[in-house]
Amino acid sequence: MDCQVSSLFLVLVQSGLGAYMDDVDRLCRKERVAEIAEKAGIPVAKTVFLDFSTRPNRCQILDKIMAKIQTFPMFAKPNRMAGGQGTTKLQNRKALERWIDKHLKAEDSSTYVVQEYLTGREFSFSFVLLQDGTWKPLRVKYNFKGVSNYAGGFQGRPMLNMCRTFENAKNGEFPGLEEFTDKVLKAFKPLHPHVMFYHQLVNFQSFDNPRLYYLNELGYRPPGGDPSDIPTYYICGSNSFTALLLCHMDSNYIPTPNPSWQQKIYTNIYFSFVKGRLISQNPFPQKPPIEGDLKGEWYVKMVLVSASEEEQDRDLTWIFENWKPDMEVFDC
Repeated sequence: MDCQVSSLFLVLVQSGLGAYMDDVDRLCRKERVAEIAEKAGIPVAKTVFLDFSTRPNRCQILDKIMAKIQTFPMFAKPNRMAGGQGTTKLQNRKALERWIDKHLKAEDSSTYVVQEYLTGREFSFSFVLLQDGTWKPLRVKYNFKGVSNYAGGFQGRPMLNMCRTFENAKNGEFPGLEEFTDKVLKAFKPLHPHVMFYHQLVNFQSFDNPRLYYLNELGYRPPGGDPSDIPTYYICGSNSFTALLLCHMDSNYIPTPNPSWQQKIYTNIYFSFVKGRLISQNPFPQKPPIEGDLKGEWYVKMVLVSASEEEQDRDLTWIFENWKPDMEVFDC
């Protein structure tokens, strides 16, 4: 599938029908995302752009950051990477100074952003940009119990990725999501057609106000994480990669389930590799009280297929409470 998608992009670019780097630059660079969002009145984390190729000195960098972001912790991120790659959590000023010194000593020429620390529920929303200028939703994904991707990726907490249909999400736990999406698309003007998402580690829904969303990152591509994209198909009847191909090939394409599709309540369960000291452990239960169909998959994860959302909630609650490593995480 990766080869087929890459070949499609090559044909589109060569024929002048696809997006070029200039078109997607504003969607891929974190400092551009923050700048455009601020101008459009879209809530976004306070962001400071750093270009180490200009050889700034330590005081210049510190002054620039502290002038805009006055509180800790902060996050330092590569300007173009996504999904938490290369992210460093800076707990205090000393940690910030160490991070700056490290990059100056290495004579790093890369670009980074330092952003304020936001609290809220992280989620991602993927959708299809159609040839007629409209968009159609695929799915909303978020973590059970509001566990942050940082806690899962760097502190050993279980990552229980849940998917919901757009209708279920906007009429339930994510009110105002349609209006927020319209505002983001109006501000960033992505080229149609394509598959797009605002991605995990990406958007934050305020715990205090469920209608308040913060934009963090955009992805002008199908979402990553699961190369099969089975969760999207199970929840909404459309696969992101199929949607990507057909929205370019068929001017009348609208993502709809095929007649044989049956919705399934699907959860991806991840335990990230984290260095630390195991404090205690429970014996592995011979028959865990899980009602759904729980299976392991070859790329180091488990999947849970549930008969209902209520069954999913019971099973995930048990997994969350009983399969959570009791460990002291080493500071990397």
